[in-house]
Amino acid sequence: MTGDAGPLTKTYGHPARLRIVETALAHPDQAFNVRELATESDLDESTVHQHKDFLVDLGILDRVSLGRIDGYQLADSGLARVGQEWRDLHHDRLNALENDTETAIEDFYGIAES
Repeated sequence: MTGDAGPLTKTYGHPARLRIVETALAHPDQAFNVRELATESDLDESTVHQHKDFLVDLGILDRVSLGRIDGYQLADSGLARVGQEWRDLHHDRLNALENDTETAIEDFYGIAES
């Protein structure tokens, strides 16, 4: 292994980039200016400025015109579909883990279901 991170690691291994991508996936047909993208992603505008071009270069986001300013939106509807499937799978696994944890706690403490 060379130690060089691939594009997925570079993208999803950084919390700010992950938040930006998650925001775009949650609103696949919407274009955001930097301020809106920062607000929706719960990031500082400077952080969005720092990462947006990387995501455009990688082909995850498209740069679009919003009048006199640039906007950013999900580049491909296929990404939205895959993103939704990923979120659903992640949600299902978290729910299963939560249920398993609750069952284990109930078993350990002998709590009977009502």
